[in-house]
Amino acid sequence: MKPYIGQVMTHKKEGIIRVIENLSAISDENAASTEEMSVAIEEQTASMEEIASSSETLAKLAEEMQLNLSKFKY
Repeated sequence: MKPYIGQVMTHKKEGIIRVIENLSAISDENAASTEEMSVAIEEQTASMEEIASSSETLAKLAEEMQLNLSKFKY
């Protein structure tokens, strides 16, 4: 009867090891995904800042154009 208990314990231990290895792999995948999301968010933030800056420049150019056009009005 003792060998049977030993086999069961070994089988259970191997199952627990597999579960821990799977959880570790999932954790690694989550960490990688989080890092990728962080990089994507940083890129999106930089793009938004660039768009905001371009919008400000465009607004200034439009204002200058409006001033220049007002010179031609009667």
